[in-house]
Amino acid sequence: MPRPLFWLWALVVVLILTPIVLTAGFFFAEEYGPAIAFVLSFVVWAYTTAMTYIAFRTIGKMLGHQ
Repeated sequence: MPRPLFWLWALVVVLILTPIVLTAGFFFAEEYGPAIAFVLSFVVWAYTTAMTYIAFRTIGKMLGHQ
């Protein structure tokens, strides 16, 4: 992934995805308790972070970057 796309991906993860997952974590905590909420939040965050990384990497390849 080219450096500018990597930094854009990092900003998206920190500024957009993490607050969404934290908000969902509060819902999980109310429904399932704090321990399960921590695990579910981590799984959701890891999955969305990986999917956005794959998407940004694919965009980079489509633009001709290796």
